[in-house]
Amino acid sequence: MSLLNKASLIQIPSGYKDGTLYSAKPTNGDGDFTFSRGSNLAATRVNSEGLIEKGRENLLLQSNSFDTTWVNNSSSETSGQEDKDGGTDAWLLNSTGSFGSITQSFTAINGVSTLSIYAKAGTNNWLLLRMNATSDARAWFDLENGVLGSTDGSTIESKIEAVGTDGWYRCSITGNTSSFSQVLIYPTNANFVVGTSGTIYIQDAQLEVGLVSTDVITTTTTTEQAGILEDMPRLDYSGGATCPSLILEPQRVNHLTQSEYYSGSTWIKQSGTTVTQNTTDTLSPEGKYNASKVTSNGSNGLFHTLVYSGGGANTKSIYLKGVSGGEVVYLKDPYQTVSTTTCTLTTEWQRFTLSETQTSSASLWIDDIPSGGIYMWGAMLESSASYVSSYIPTYGSSVTRSADSCVKTGISSLIGQTEGVLFVEASTLENGANNRITISDNTINNRVSIEWDIDADTIKGFIGVGGNVETTSHDQTNQNKIALLYTTSVAKLFINGSLINTDSTSIPTMSGMNRIDFSNYGGSVPFFGNAKQVIYFPTALTDDECIALTTI
Repeated sequence: MSLLNKASLIQIPSGYKDGTLYSAKPTNGDGDFTFSRGSNLAATRVNSEGLIEKGRENLLLQSNSFDTTWVNNSSSETSGQEDKDGGTDAWLLNSTGSFGSITQSFTAINGVSTLSIYAKAGTNNWLLLRMNATSDARAWFDLENGVLGSTDGSTIESKIEAVGTDGWYRCSITGNTSSFSQVLIYPTNANFVVGTSGTIYIQDAQLEVGLVSTDVITTTTTTEQAGILEDMPRLDYSGGATCPSLILEPQRVNHLTQSEYYSGSTWIKQSGTTVTQNTTDTLSPEGKYNASKVTSNGSNGLFHTLVYSGGGANTKSIYLKGVSGGEVVYLKDPYQTVSTTTCTLTTEWQRFTLSETQTSSASLWIDDIPSGGIYMWGAMLESSASYVSSYIPTYGSSVTRSADSCVKTGISSLIGQTEGVLFVEASTLENGANNRITISDNTINNRVSIEWDIDADTIKGFIGVGGNVETTSHDQTNQNKIALLYTTSVAKLFINGSLINTDSTSIPTMSGMNRIDFSNYGGSVPFFGNAKQVIYFPTALTDDECIALTTI
């Protein structure tokens, strides 16, 4: 019989939805964990393809119903037209007078965003997309020849990409705008003009924050999201892992207001430094053409301006890649250089970090950029942080990712009150930072707790307020397999295939345990790290079974 048949709860991260982490056992859902983060779309993960995955949102309503929320300006629209996929979901947009267009208004956006739509020539051969803001961003697209026309205003980039073979294109404009609150779509008949009559075909409008357009998210009466949602558990494949782990992190802030857009004024370019935004030389760690190529004279660089005042622990990080490999640049701070990270680049993306404690304000500098250039993406500066956390994208303001929380309550029927085994395979984010995974009734008296102690290399097991087993020789940031066995007379701690410690003198009798938390009882000491397995057995196992369970 498989050892796992004896388990009453098996959590091996695999299935999830927004707000829920599914357990493999029980199979009826009684063991599924409640998950929350509630930080909008600030969280990211490394997915099974090794790419950084973000949360996404289409900020437009009725993205393919242009006769609803959209407003006509000397225009009309007709549905049921042949679409890019051979169906009938496209629309004929007809300009019936000067400045003929359709428009949609929304809550103002400040920063980098991208507007996109599928379009095809009708009686007119040109499309104008306009982002109406303090300084407009506008771009013209030649739908007959599939080439870009003019741009103006606060436009960062425009793109036109063929879709299929029937004359359809996806057209997009990216702008760095202030008080951007309206999009406009115009059929036009020439470059850099606003037409007075004529038609084009359109389909699937999308507006999203960021430097590039992503896969279409269809909306109706509300905006819609995709990717990593605000309360979605993150099953992370960092380091080339073939099986994911549940990543749980504390609240963090990326104080850098533009983590990917280096061409704007937020990033200061020293003499001789140039930035090619959204270079097509290489895909970013996200798998999109939204990285930058930065060149300089071999002694200068660029840096993000002042991001927060005051001192304290902080961690700076950025993804870098060499053009040919072997380039050396330096990660430091222009306001207070306490230490420097020497970054030797390869032709693969690497994340470089600099953690330091400062007595003054903090910022980020990438120095000694060679004339041949380097590639950059995903910059961060985290305050109150002695180690780097997962990437938090920003496009015009600092962004906070709230702490992850994971718990399962109401499972007294799955828990052995007088005996059992709690098994975890997990690593913490920092060695010596206080982390807990606990079965309890939410009090200290009735708890079975695996504890990564504030003392480095120390792992403990606590049974109620009496039983205590521990070790001081295991790095907490390693993926350790830990089993804590308890009965009314003994507690035993097993780690990585060995019996580490036994306590048979002070084991209390417990009752009422009805929950398992990725924290201590009461939730004040959360677990932050990567959990590959959490399994609970409602009866005590033999020593040999615990050794087999924890063998690496």
